[in-house]
Amino acid sequence: MVARRDFRKFNARRDDREGIASVIGVIFALMIFMTLLALLVTSFVPAWEKGNELDFSNVARSQMGQVKGYVMDLKTQGDERYVPFQTAPSPVPLFGRPYWGELNYSYGGDGASVMTITYGSNTEIARGSFSHRLINSHSTIEVIYEHGALILIDGKGDDRLGIVKSPPSISLYTSGGKQTLNITRIDMMDRNHVVTSSGTVGVRISLTQDVMSSGEPKSVTGPITITWESANAQAWADWAVAEFGASAVVNYDESTSTTTAVFSGVDYIEHQLLNVKISMEG
Repeated sequence: MVARRDFRKFNARRDDREGIASVIGVIFALMIFMTLLALLVTSFVPAWEKGNELDFSNVARSQMGQVKGYVMDLKTQGDERYVPFQTAPSPVPLFGRPYWGELNYSYGGDGASVMTITYGSNTEIARGSFSHRLINSHSTIEVIYEHGALILIDGKGDDRLGIVKSPPSISLYTSGGKQTLNITRIDMMDRNHVVTSSGTVGVRISLTQDVMSSGEPKSVTGPITITWESANAQAWADWAVAEFGASAVVNYDESTSTTTAVFSGVDYIEHQLLNVKISMEG
């Protein structure tokens, strides 16, 4: 008598093997998906964000350049200019971090930037700065407008590096064999103010009194000294050395964040004063 095979058991074993293969396939698919997702989140998205932030730093520089240009356009008390300041780039879709930008208007108090001009018995002072930086970002780039200059900062602490990207209205020229130092002082008025936003902030620039001018260049007999007390004193020192060379003795004191430029061979000084108020809406 021939033994009969139990096909029900055989089919059950086959179904088990197929079920196990399906589970293993799903596990491998999930592993591949998670690997690709991890690669996306840890490599691709940060690289995309860094590129966005670098591109946006150029936008911030352009907007701060508008602020600088509009300040120099102001002539009479009550004149106003307006800049819609975009504070942050658009985030990377899905996995990108949210961006926040900080606009900081600083006139007085600890850490405020001060420029002092002395010649003979005269002392002229200008205060204030206006800056933009990104919060919660890979970038440490900051754009600062102070004393008529546009300064680009990268890094923090001991790695902080600044460079004057657009010079202030300070120049030395010779006419008729005589040297004249021309200076525009921009004194920022009103209270300190910080605005944090992920969108657009309205920056309003106004002149609180008519532009004051010295008129005809004033004759000077002694040295003219310009001192910058600023977190960006190193940038001011680098600019002054490159701009004036042997025409000025430039000294940078890291311990006091101070740069001093002394002009000894200047015959005349001419200067203008702009009292500027910057307010932010947003």
